[in-house]
Amino acid sequence: MATRTVAIAGADAYIIDAFVKPAAEKSICHFIIFGCEDIDVSDITGCQYTKCETIDETVSGAVQAVQAKKAQIIMKGNIHTSMLLSAILKRENNLRDKKVLSQVSVINFKDGSRQWVMSDPGLNIAPDVATKIEISKNAIDVAKNIGITCPKVALLSAVETVSPKMQSSVDAKAVADYFAENPYDAIVEGPISMDIATDAHSAVAKKYPGEIQGDADVLIVPNIESGNLMYKTITHFIPSVISGAIIGAKVPVVLTSRSDSLDSKLASLELAIQNVVD
Repeated sequence: MATRTVAIAGADAYIIDAFVKPAAEKSICHFIIFGCEDIDVSDITGCQYTKCETIDETVSGAVQAVQAKKAQIIMKGNIHTSMLLSAILKRENNLRDKKVLSQVSVINFKDGSRQWVMSDPGLNIAPDVATKIEISKNAIDVAKNIGITCPKVALLSAVETVSPKMQSSVDAKAVADYFAENPYDAIVEGPISMDIATDAHSAVAKKYPGEIQGDADVLIVPNIESGNLMYKTITHFIPSVISGAIIGAKVPVVLTSRSDSLDSKLASLELAIQNVVD
C-alpha cells in the first residue's frame, strides 16, 4: 500500500515535537502541515510545512491539500474542532460523502482481552433512528476495515426489551429492524444492555436469546452523554489504547487532544490510514 499523507490544520511547535516527529520516525505516513508559527521541519522525513497568516488559512490549506488529492487524511492541530468540521461540511468544499459524519473509536485493552468499536461518543448529540442507522453503518465499515469480517453490533440501552418510556430501547429496536430488512454483512441486535453485550456469563444468566452472547464487536451508544461517559471511564480506569476518527467524509478526519497519550494519537492515525478509501 502506498504511503498515506496527512494534512494537518493549525499545527504548532508542540504538535510537531510531540506527534509529527514520533510518527515520522515510525514511517507511519507523510505530512503536509499548515500553521502560523515559524517552524523548521527540514530534519523530518516526508514532511512539508507552510506558514499561514491566520488560523482560517491553515484550515483552508489542509482542505485544499485533500481536494487536490495530495493528502488522504485530514487532522486537527491546535484549533477548535468546529472550525475544521465546518470546513469539511461546507458544500462548496465537496468533502461530504455519506449522509452522517460520526466519531468511531476503537478500544484495545492492553492485556489483549478485548477490542471494541464504539460510536458515537463525541459528535452526534441526540441522534434519531435515521441517524443511528448511519452511525451504525459507519462503525460497521470501520470494524470491517480493521479485520472483523462480520461484526456483532450491540445497540445499547438499559434493557433488552422495548419500553415506550425508554426512547433508547425504542430506537434500538427500530435500528435492528432496519438491518434485519437491509442486511449489511453484520449481526445487529438491540435493545441490549452493556452487560449482555460484553459479558458471556450475564448473557447466559439472563437467558438472552440473541446471537450476541457477551461477544459484541461494535457498541452503538444511545446518545452523546452515555458515549462520552463510557469513553472517559474506559480512558481513565481501564488500561487500554483508544483510537478514533471521524468517518463519513471523503477522507478520515483525526481529532486528537493534547491530553491523549502518544500511543492513542498514533493509533488514531493508523486507524485513519486503515479507513482511507481509494
